[in-house]
Amino acid sequence: MTFHELIIQSIDSEITQYELEKEQCLEPVYSDKHRRIIKKAKRIAESNLNGSSKRMRRIHKRYILVAALISILLMAMIISSIAERKPGYSMNIEKRKHEWNITFEKAPGTITKPFTYQRGDTPTGYRAKELYSDEETYIFDYTNEKNPEIGFNYDQSKISENTSFGLDCENDYMRFEKLDGVKTIVSKKGNGYSLFWIQGNNMFFMCGNCDLKTLKEYKSSIHPIQ
Repeated sequence: MTFHELIIQSIDSEITQYELEKEQCLEPVYSDKHRRIIKKAKRIAESNLNGSSKRMRRIHKRYILVAALISILLMAMIISSIAERKPGYSMNIEKRKHEWNITFEKAPGTITKPFTYQRGDTPTGYRAKELYSDEETYIFDYTNEKNPEIGFNYDQSKISENTSFGLDCENDYMRFEKLDGVKTIVSKKGNGYSLFWIQGNNMFFMCGNCDLKTLKEYKSSIHPIQ
């Protein structure tokens, strides 16, 4: 692996780490490994510069300046992209005896965007029916075509500073999972499953007596409705 490839790999690694931490609204922090690679690049550049002629030093200086400028622009785009994707809210969970009470805290400096309908692709063998929609809520019901007793509900709601949500915790299990890079509460009670997560200024909740795989696949397919 060349040194240029090593630098690119390091930057890619940093991007991946930012993606995993974006819902936590953390400030960009460079890993120790990334810092060591950048320091090594600086030492190599300085060594080459000191051991060359004046003409070569001018060439190296131009190269280093261009490389530094590209690096600065690249990192600025990365940080800007991460800031753009920062969630508008984070979850605060109060674990009560019979339920988890969830309230929300707005991330500093986040611009509240207009509510945009989002929905997943209807699973094969299911049919969809809209139950309710307004400027802050979007609810759909999905029923299995072969067995109407099997299905699930999908609920997208806009978060405000006064919003709260209760999750039944008298379940077989409740746990956090990283689904599509998003921290998600997954729970099971009897034959039913539920998923709860937040993204941007929206919270999402799905529950039903279908299999968990169906819910997860639906979540992965969610996209804005044009």
